[in-house]
Amino acid sequence: MIIGSFLICACAIIFFIYLYSQVKPSGKTSKLSDKQGIQYIKTNDENIASPHPLSDYPNTLSPDKSKAETDFPKDETVASRERQLGQLINTWRQAIITKNIQQIKQLDLSIKSYGNEAIPFLRKLVLEGENERVRAFSTRVLGRMCQIDLADLFVELLEKDHGHFVRENAAWALGRLNDRNFVEILQKVAETDTSERVRQSALESIKIINSINNSKKKEEKDDQK
Repeated sequence: MIIGSFLICACAIIFFIYLYSQVKPSGKTSKLSDKQGIQYIKTNDENIASPHPLSDYPNTLSPDKSKAETDFPKDETVASRERQLGQLINTWRQAIITKNIQQIKQLDLSIKSYGNEAIPFLRKLVLEGENERVRAFSTRVLGRMCQIDLADLFVELLEKDHGHFVRENAAWALGRLNDRNFVEILQKVAETDTSERVRQSALESIKIINSINNSKKKEEKDDQK
């Protein structure tokens, strides 16, 4: 009788321990693993500013230095909305550096809601930032805006930026502009860039531009009939 009661109690304890282990929070910050990164980016390309898992990007800054990099105004010398956007960009940048996927997903959408207002901040990160991961993400966000005025920036990055992730995103961004004037520079990049990733990105952009323009020509011919 006593042994039976003991076994029942032991089984109950083991069961509750199992249940607790299933609901207990891990207490760890969510970060993007290689597998999660590839899956997330393939299914939600418009919601994150990178075509690669975050772990692919090199860590080019120490944590202390990266915190101080390109900080935007936080005081009363700037307008309230500009100050809020600056603080948002600062937090987003730090989330990219620390590879905090939860913050990146949330803040990426928030930055997108500011539209063209975010362009000066992102340009500053691209041109003055020392962290390749941040520059690459910023380039990707600017590319999603499809602004022809940013073409010169993308061309400059293709020709001068030492980070191959940045150049890859710049080539991708030129493809989204759908302008045949950029086919020549993309072809040059596809033939001469030292990175296979960048060359492939340039080729894909050329295909996109040619495909869209050929479709337009076909539609124009059909309209003339």
